[in-house]
Amino acid sequence: MDIKNASEIIQKYIDTWNERDGGLRREQIAEVFAEDGSYIDNNLDAPVQGHAGLDEYMAYFHQEFAEYAFSLVAVLNAHNNLALFTWRWGAPGAPAAAASGTDAVVFEDGRISKVYGFLN
Repeated sequence: MDIKNASEIIQKYIDTWNERDGGLRREQIAEVFAEDGSYIDNNLDAPVQGHAGLDEYMAYFHQEFAEYAFSLVAVLNAHNNLALFTWRWGAPGAPAAAASGTDAVVFEDGRISKVYGFLN
């Protein structure tokens, strides 16, 4: 996975987090994530697993934090089947982020297999 391809998939991943229409979000999840794709960060005790679990978790963010969105700051590096990127989360256009982080992504056959999130 080169940085250009990784960047395209990661941007689609960010767009998926920001999609508020449930039907469109589920389509995007199926496009971006492997069937058994997972997400975990330092606030979770166990990974969010599979398309349905990912959709439910993303929908929760829209319900609880309707005014916030994710944005991709930079894809730092990509090699083999891994990539590292930074992001911010907050009100669009606001000077300060409510949160930011650096995530590691594992790719499998051109889709995301695992996301390891690290909140700053």
